[in-house]
Amino acid sequence: MDVEKIHREILTDKIYQQIGKVHSIILVADNLLEEKQLVQVDESVEFDLSSVEFTPFGEATIGNFPRYFLRNNIERLFELRNKLEALHPYLDTLKRDSKKLIESYQVEEYADLIHNIKKFYNDHAENISELLSVIEYLQEIDSFAPALFLTHPQWSTTQISTRYMKIKSLKDFEGLIERAADIVSGIRSFGRSTYDDIKSELEADIAESVDPEYVTHITVPEKSVLVRTSRKALLELATYFEKIRVCCENILSEINQLCDGSILENVPFLELLVNKAKEKTQSETTLWDFKQTFPVWLNPTGKNKQKFALRVASFANNKGGILIAGITDDREVIGITDIEERVKQTRSLIDEKIENGNHEIKVASISMETNEGEKRSCLLILIPQNCVPTSVTKLDDRIVYPYRDGVETKYKTFDEINNIKSVSINNNYRFARELIDFVFNNGIVD
Repeated sequence: MDVEKIHREILTDKIYQQIGKVHSIILVADNLLEEKQLVQVDESVEFDLSSVEFTPFGEATIGNFPRYFLRNNIERLFELRNKLEALHPYLDTLKRDSKKLIESYQVEEYADLIHNIKKFYNDHAENISELLSVIEYLQEIDSFAPALFLTHPQWSTTQISTRYMKIKSLKDFEGLIERAADIVSGIRSFGRSTYDDIKSELEADIAESVDPEYVTHITVPEKSVLVRTSRKALLELATYFEKIRVCCENILSEINQLCDGSILENVPFLELLVNKAKEKTQSETTLWDFKQTFPVWLNPTGKNKQKFALRVASFANNKGGILIAGITDDREVIGITDIEERVKQTRSLIDEKIENGNHEIKVASISMETNEGEKRSCLLILIPQNCVPTSVTKLDDRIVYPYRDGVETKYKTFDEINNIKSVSINNNYRFARELIDFVFNNGIVD
């Protein structure tokens, strides 16, 4: 049987080209990513037994490429999340209906299998078009980005290898897109026809069970080949869409984790935030405060330490927030000299003066540009919302509970603060969601 001829006579639709293009773009990205991750071996050496070595890029990405990608394309976070959330229902349909195809499908001839695969794609043309549009969007962002849909641990090594082709460009060789579509459809794996593979396996099984002295020709029942080929092909088809869906969910999960606070560890995001906050008509809000400097750095008296502690605690007793040092009230970047020393000094002050939760307060430095285009270091104090009241002991030994109300610092009693905290079961950076909305979606921060 000429399976290639049957494929090409039946599988000629535009939608088959689209599913082939989806996988081709993903494979190109995965090949480029692998090349960038691994130290290239000397191809003139016939047998290279050295262990695999990673480039610095590889060491950074091999553990979790989606996380690495998102952190380095932080400005696309909202846009990508919206696209993936819109795509997910389409992937859900592809995954569900491809599994149903395995359960309900019977074939009499090989052409029946190919016709049913064709029908599945035509019935799901809208779903596949949506998937292709997202894959092409990722390709426009970054040549590596489509590899987000072919990553461990969502795909096992075996599942990837059955769908693998060594290609660096969609123009690598003629018939690439059709070949990629065959791989997605399960009618080809490891570069070979699934039908031919199954037939060879069955022939080998029979050959092992008979005496070759008495049997010169082995015949495999066509029905047996067809049943196993159909089962394997449709299983591979269903697995493909299941894994693509899982990858989509994994990327969304990584985005949600960033939105829950870890995004505040991302320097590019912090730089975007400060730049946008500088442009806001009301430069100070409940969630941030600009300071040219902190007097306690140059004059660490008890009064200056107290003033610093009250400011930090006031954020912790409300929603949390960020103190930004190195920018004037007029929002001019002047920077902080001896930034490393100031980071250490600030950390020490927090440990000394903040009564609880101080270990979760983060101190970071970012590089900002002055009006003259020079780069200056600024210091950020990232303060979580504490789940219990945060106190400060004043110079007269009174214990107070400062609270940031708008741009002012007010005082509340322990019980008042405790009532506010009753909805918070742990210290958190949930205010990061408001900052993300402000940066990427022009959200309002009071």
